Amino acid sequence: MRRIFSSPLRAMLGVAILLLGFYGAVSASNIAISSSNSHVEFGAGVYEIRACNSYLNINLVEGATGTAGAPVGLTPLVGLTVSGLNELKCDASKISLSFLDQAGNPLPLFRLNSVTSLCAPESCSPSDSSLAYSLALSVSRARGLVANLSGPSVAIQAGSKRHEFLVSFAQPAVLARDVGRILVESSK
Repeated sequence: MRRIFSSPLRAMLGVAILLLGFYGAVSASNIAISSSNSHVEFGAGVYEIRACNSYLNINLVEGATGTAGAPVGLTPLVGLTVSGLNELKCDASKISLSFLDQAGNPLPLFRLNSVTSLCAPESCSPSDSSLAYSLALSVSRARGLVANLSGPSVAIQAGSKRHEFLVSFAQPAVLARDVGRILVESSK
């Protein structure tokens, strides 16, 4: 049988293929959508956690620019979508959500009053009773995802896909860009 490539040539070709593969993986992980003033990583705003033996996706929902007290050109955080939540497996589970900024400071999720202005992080305090800094949700086999909160501050409706829910905030409190992390706690 005749050899097409000699051993040194095969070794160099193998190293070249590995380097190209590594370069492609690094390039793909660093795709960015940016302008001269800002930098947003591709996929920012999508959170995935494991709950009830399945994956739970949480996506931020931004409002229209300049609405709900946001300056023109910026978008308020008007809600979030929760998908992958199997109501049968997760029946009677409790989920608590909190928002944190990039530095790990708590952010309000929404207002409990009728004020239509957004909170600047330095002007809001967790001791302010007109702001909700966490959202407690329950999973029900019969009703799906339910907010443990009275009043019209939060609306939850089934999404267009199976196991998907849209959580809407009546009075947004922060800009979508201010959310750095979502803290999710769950219990049965």
